[in-house]
Amino acid sequence: MSKSSAIGWNELPDWKDETHYSFLDNASLQEWAWEFLRRNPEYRADYEKYYGADKHTGDQNIYKPPKTPDESEREYVVRMVHQGTEYYIIRFAEQCARKWGLRAMFSPYEPIVDNNVFEISRSLPLIINEFCQLDEYFEEIDCVGGNGEIIGTTSVPLSAVIVTVFDISRPVDDQLSNIRRKLLAIQAEKNITPFKEQQTSGQMAKWKLYLRVLDARRSVPVAKHKDISELLGPKKSSKDNGSHEARGQKFYDAACKSMLNYRKILRHSPLKVSQ
Repeated sequence: MSKSSAIGWNELPDWKDETHYSFLDNASLQEWAWEFLRRNPEYRADYEKYYGADKHTGDQNIYKPPKTPDESEREYVVRMVHQGTEYYIIRFAEQCARKWGLRAMFSPYEPIVDNNVFEISRSLPLIINEFCQLDEYFEEIDCVGGNGEIIGTTSVPLSAVIVTVFDISRPVDDQLSNIRRKLLAIQAEKNITPFKEQQTSGQMAKWKLYLRVLDARRSVPVAKHKDISELLGPKKSSKDNGSHEARGQKFYDAACKSMLNYRKILRHSPLKVSQ
């Protein structure tokens, strides 16, 4: 999708006219995720706070981690120095971008111009041949286990990764079976439910519907749920005993859920996204 073919937001797209959303016909997953994020009022407020007319300036633009309740100023400084001052004291805008999973704060009034907007973890499994490569992957090494496991944190927030050492002079299948048991045990211990790649068949049509619903609720005058259901919903059948108002509310709830869970879009397989 080129910038010239996408819609800027001097005015909202006309939610009643599907052709106003044709710029999404060949959109990438990052572009779909961005279209939901830019409609999030909290993200728009954050952008205005750091880049709008009333943005923070000077020292106010620096994020400084707070002290603990029982920590003196000297203890705080020592802790910051020990942890690495440059790493922990960063600009608010950078901190805010991390909050949204972005590489930087981008204007919600414009479409994205490339597919390098969101911070996405490296593809796993990753084979590291040398220990020196750990610094290229991990921001912080949390601990080293007795059996060679190294637990660290990647650049993606809350992404726990375990690296284990394999002996390639031994049978690979035995080692893979052993590490599989360990990984399942760690998942159970930490109560982690692994996410699965999302099914993408027909998702583009749903995403486009939800974007139109979100725009309808921000239009002037605000579209009623009944109007949304009558225009965007399927024709009422004998099996549908609900009212248009209730169905419009259901559409809006689903649209808001997609807006808040925009990161899930990035988990889809780009080869499987279809109308």
